[in-house]
Amino acid sequence: MKHFNVIIIGSGPAGLFASLFCGGRVLILEKGPEPCRKLLISGMGRCNLSNADNIENFFSRYGKNGDFLRQTFRFFSNSDTVTFFKRRGLKTMIQENGKVYPASGDAKDVRTVLTKASHETGALLQCRNRVHSIRHRDLFAVATAEKTFFSRCVLIATGGMSHPETGSSGEGYRLASSLGHRIVTPVPALAPLFIRDYSFEHLSGVSLSDVGLLIRRDGRLVNTGRGDLLFTHNGLSGPAVLDISRSVRSNDTLVLDFVCSITRENLYDILERATPTISVKKIVSRTFHIPASLVETLLMKARIEKGATYCQLSKDKRYRLVELLKSLSLLVDRPGGFDVAMVTSGGVTLEEVDPKSMQSLLVPGLFFAGEIIDIDGDTGGYNMQAAFSTAALAGSSMKKFTE
Repeated sequence: MKHFNVIIIGSGPAGLFASLFCGGRVLILEKGPEPCRKLLISGMGRCNLSNADNIENFFSRYGKNGDFLRQTFRFFSNSDTVTFFKRRGLKTMIQENGKVYPASGDAKDVRTVLTKASHETGALLQCRNRVHSIRHRDLFAVATAEKTFFSRCVLIATGGMSHPETGSSGEGYRLASSLGHRIVTPVPALAPLFIRDYSFEHLSGVSLSDVGLLIRRDGRLVNTGRGDLLFTHNGLSGPAVLDISRSVRSNDTLVLDFVCSITRENLYDILERATPTISVKKIVSRTFHIPASLVETLLMKARIEKGATYCQLSKDKRYRLVELLKSLSLLVDRPGGFDVAMVTSGGVTLEEVDPKSMQSLLVPGLFFAGEIIDIDGDTGGYNMQAAFSTAALAGSSMKKFTE
């Protein structure tokens, strides 16, 4: 049979989830050998499904485009996601910062639930079936190498371009563009930052909590962030860095504030009141919970002797110490590429998508879900939740469209 109510292109979480809401005859076309390949590596193989935070707090987690998802999250929320998996026998657990994982800690269990649920609806999944083109008149004609399929609705849910080894090559952008849609240039997001003239290799693996970040470009403030930070062998990572990476470009200046909850004035006061016989290294490490190895490195940069006490420091050295703690400036060589980025920023412009249905405003019957559109969230389950929510709304909207 070549005629279907709905054809879904892509069998990632968004594509499979949308199939549960469509009704009628549904065909899912997947170019790879199996569904959900990228899902299997998400959350380091554990799959961060969603976040347990209040849904009203979600919108600020998607940069400037968060408001687009208001209707979507009202239709299908984070609690709906947890309930969906619970009803299908997959228990979840909440870990640091509200991250929701399968209790088994295995992303394969998430894929099993999605593929089984999709199969039970009667949806037909065909792998190794790359879509070459989509044409639209009265019906959509979706052409693969061997066949052309027809439908009243098409959902593009092919994801973005991050981790291309899983099949995320950006082909959905080509298909959407062929139907007249404008594509916001895709760039890597949730990526580490590589630092020029990096001098913290010896701190690889050292992490800090509650670090403030600033991004400056040509002297102008571009973005700010705050959260956990991780030193790597050639740059910086951790949630705070990953979240801000969407706005970082080569040659930007990254400014780190290791004591962002304390003003410069209060920092001077705290150091002044410290016990005169205790070394600066111990004072900073113990008082501000900064790893001793990092403190030692900062003291070297400030040209402060290893065992010096604060009262022994000259005015100039005290100033340099405070500045390094409050505003260590690093030059960004480049953000990590699509090979290491967790998600893609950019995609089908939101100006051409109806937020109440996920339907194209240009082509009736064309829908989008997941990372294909210009939505990317912070780390912590926000991108997976956006995939589930946009898919649920798109699937339900397609069912109404074909009735």
